Amino acid sequence: MGDRPLAFVVQRYGPEIVGGSEALCRVVAEMIAAHRPVEVLTTCARDYTTWRNELPAGTSELNGVTVRRFAVDFERDARFHELLGTILGGVPLSAYPQHRAQVRAHIARSTARQQHDCLKLQGPYSTPLLDFLSSRHQDYGLVVFFTYLYPTTFFGSQQVPADRTVLVPTAHDEAPIHLPIFRSMFARFPAYIFLTPEEKQLVERTFAVEGALQATIGMPVALEGLPDPERFRQKYGVREPFLLYAGRIDSSKGCEELVRYFGAAQHHLPPEVELILIGQLAMDLPTDRRVRYLGLLPEQDKADAMAAASLLVNPSPFESF
Repeated sequence: MGDRPLAFVVQRYGPEIVGGSEALCRVVAEMIAAHRPVEVLTTCARDYTTWRNELPAGTSELNGVTVRRFAVDFERDARFHELLGTILGGVPLSAYPQHRAQVRAHIARSTARQQHDCLKLQGPYSTPLLDFLSSRHQDYGLVVFFTYLYPTTFFGSQQVPADRTVLVPTAHDEAPIHLPIFRSMFARFPAYIFLTPEEKQLVERTFAVEGALQATIGMPVALEGLPDPERFRQKYGVREPFLLYAGRIDSSKGCEELVRYFGAAQHHLPPEVELILIGQLAMDLPTDRRVRYLGLLPEQDKADAMAAASLLVNPSPFESF
């Protein structure tokens, strides 16, 4: 690798971006940047549902990391949802855990062209980013791709000699991972970084990766100090026992079921118990005084909230870490 910088390729990047693989990329990039140069190659998108160009294209510096942003060619639209629905046989993505066999059977009947088009329409698809990888990959010691799911990895990895790439798949058992076109992509990578043993086992069951280098490293967590539950209660006016959900508040994360189950269970719970949600809001919430949304919290406040909670709930069946 020499003294050449590392390149991290990820679909979105920045402190305001809420997402597991995006957060992982940023934390690791900033840690490594203290020891050797790191450049992040990403898009101008902020919103994962539209991939609209909201951030300026060009090069900037963030916490010691060079960030190169490239414009997205088009926003996600109805064509993606229609084609995905066809491939999945009309089963919603969020319903995959209840219909695994049915969905996989429909996926197996889809054509390579349908899968290719669906992946491209899903976005973010950035021709400038792909062109940069094709013409400048030799400037980097290694090119590390974060998350298997998006065009930044699927098409981006095709622009770089395979022996100089690493994949951090952040994989979980969801419908798209069973698209046959991903088999050739996973077969190209000579090295993988996993977050949990379970993720590693899933990838080994699903793809031919036996000969690749593999490491399971998890995700670092840095706190300014020890969690303080009373500090959280005073700052946010929380006095009663509560259940806590922390993450993107989205139906695909199981949050609709969580809110519905909490409502159904209320007559079994003490009347003062609340459900507190923290994170980016991506769905409608019911008008229920016992369901409170506190928004995006600083890292220390999140740790304080977890320390104060009677129960921490993770309803999502689709996580790699």
